[in-house]
Amino acid sequence: MLKELKSRNLYSGQGAALGGFIERPVPDVIESQASAAIPISGGWASARSEGFNHREIVSFKRAHTLVTGREAADGRHIETLATTVVEGLNILGVVTAERVVARLVGSHLVEPNQNPVVTPSGSHFQGRRICGR
Repeated sequence: MLKELKSRNLYSGQGAALGGFIERPVPDVIESQASAAIPISGGWASARSEGFNHREIVSFKRAHTLVTGREAADGRHIETLATTVVEGLNILGVVTAERVVARLVGSHLVEPNQNPVVTPSGSHFQGRRICGR
């Protein structure tokens, strides 16, 4: 006799403090810093980076990322969280910030064909300055 399999969620969520491509002043790749991804089975992951400086174009003192994914206590929802914090951000001396916090909270019903709800909860800047202002 075949055993009926319960449906299973494959978790997805990731965060990174910094990374990507730049075109000016010179085309270049910035490798991902403090990047973490939720294991597909759920759980958590974290990463940290300190003293990053990319060609005097962009730098930060510290950054860390934490991602989590789990089934909610009610058994009907899947919850995910991605939080990244960057401290001492400096982009060409033009854009600076003491602290940048990016936080996304996701929730969706376990039932098929349900769209997730993603909310930027708690994201903020501290000490942000543009051209010294």
